[in-house]
Amino acid sequence: DFEDCHCRVNFTVPEELRSPWYMYCGLGNYFQNHRRYVASLDLTQLQGESFSRPSGECDPIRFVNGTPIVPCGAIANSWFNDSFDMFMNRDTGENMPCCNRTNIAWDTDRSVRFQNPNGAPEVSPEDLVGTTMPPNWPYDLSDIPGGLENESFI
Repeated sequence: DFEDCHCRVNFTVPEELRSPWYMYCGLGNYFQNHRRYVASLDLTQLQGESFSRPSGECDPIRFVNGTPIVPCGAIANSWFNDSFDMFMNRDTGENMPCCNRTNIAWDTDRSVRFQNPNGAPEVSPEDLVGTTMPPNWPYDLSDIPGGLENESFI
């Protein structure tokens, strides 16, 4: 059961930062380097191919009642899907976006490892016929802007 949860954290940066600058988040009790977790994916799916036959590496997050999960595996199922919006306020009371989410993934991941079906800019609902989304996802892959090529997903 997913529900929207919003949190606002105000902070002040005591001096002007020169770009680029990066924001990192830390999670506790999240073991993304465990050998089973790291291997729990289907590279063929992530390249936009063969949605109907998920790799055995995805077990136990491979099928739901016989229906293939796309994308399958523990990595996709535990996608850290929090989002952040940061705004700059320079004593004017005006909030203006100060961040972008481009070029946050490795070049090889963007150009080779993660591809939408048929080179399309998005994953369409038609691409996903006969599949289901990972159990812990609140929305379908076709609802994600950029689909498998979304850098927040990569």
